[in-house]
Amino acid sequence: QKKAATEVFSPNDRESCTVIGTGNAAGDTTPPWLIFKSLPTLEWAHIEGDSQMRFAQSDTAFSNAKITLQWAKHFNRYSWEKSATVQRRGLDFEQYFGCNEHLQQPRNAFREFDLPPNTEII
Repeated sequence: QKKAATEVFSPNDRESCTVIGTGNAAGDTTPPWLIFKSLPTLEWAHIEGDSQMRFAQSDTAFSNAKITLQWAKHFNRYSWEKSATVQRRGLDFEQYFGCNEHLQQPRNAFREFDLPPNTEII
């Protein structure tokens, strides 16, 4: 007997898809990816979501190697674009994320890196 194709009946059915999303400490996020076992119905066209939301399909409705690779490439492109914006502003990492207080206190004995054991400072 042939198995019936899986259908996505409603966006309210939380077992019909997997969502991949990322965010950072500054509150920036990447557009979410929704992974379905079967592609969504027209009802999904009317949900309020990120206009850059991406859809993917897998046999299990979970991520697989192909989807993960596509997502990683998308994440890198999106992240590099954000990095270029920050670099154009002339900010370094600490300034952008607001974690440079330790550099503004001259008496702070903070070192920017740890030396490996048995290393001499020249």
